[in-house]
Amino acid sequence: MIQYFHNYVLIYRTVLPAHENALIVQKRFLPS
Repeated sequence: MIQYFHNYVLIYRTVLPAHENALIVQKRFLPS
């Protein structure tokens, strides 16, 4: 269970910044 949680945290920390960067790029190229 601890191994599973560790993998979840690892994926969360790698996917979330990429998602935030995508939002920043979207705001930059698609000004509302």
